[in-house]
Amino acid sequence: MLITDDRAYVPTERVGAISGTVITAKEAGIADATVTLTTWARDELAVTKTDNHGNYAFNEVSQGYYILTASKP
Repeated sequence: MLITDDRAYVPTERVGAISGTVITAKEAGIADATVTLTTWARDELAVTKTDNHGNYAFNEVSQGYYILTASKP
């Protein structure tokens, strides 16, 4: 099971996007991992799955601080 936790900040006054890649220790992308976007108050905002290369994106995210969690059984 893979579980990782990271933080992100959207610095604009409008909306932005948060995107990235979930990778192994050898930098290989992890397909079909679940990525959760959560506020610092621990309110879950959105959930997505990575593509075949481990990429994910959350679009139209309001300004603020966020926690990103990725997991795959």
